[in-house]
Amino acid sequence: SLTNDWHEQFYPPMLASSDCSRFLMALPREDITIPGFQLHLIDRGGKRWKVLPEDASQFISPCQPVAFADKDRVIIGRTATQLFAVPVKSVQASKEVTNE
Repeated sequence: SLTNDWHEQFYPPMLASSDCSRFLMALPREDITIPGFQLHLIDRGGKRWKVLPEDASQFISPCQPVAFADKDRVIIGRTATQLFAVPVKSVQASKEVTNE
């Protein structure tokens, strides 16, 4: 099973949807005082959304992306203790991350 130590050892893989219009990628946290990365959904136009809310963990990333599923409508991910699914529409309905 996954442990916190496991998360600290590996950078999450980058995944692409089947048509390569969306990508899952861990990017550095906005708050540079907290080490690690946050998983983002990125489209080909460069728009970015956080997949999960920011957390205060010391992990490289609090979750690992597993796959796009259901015709690229759902993101499957895992933490140290659970498997989860997040609809892509709900991620894109959240606030877009900007460089400002």
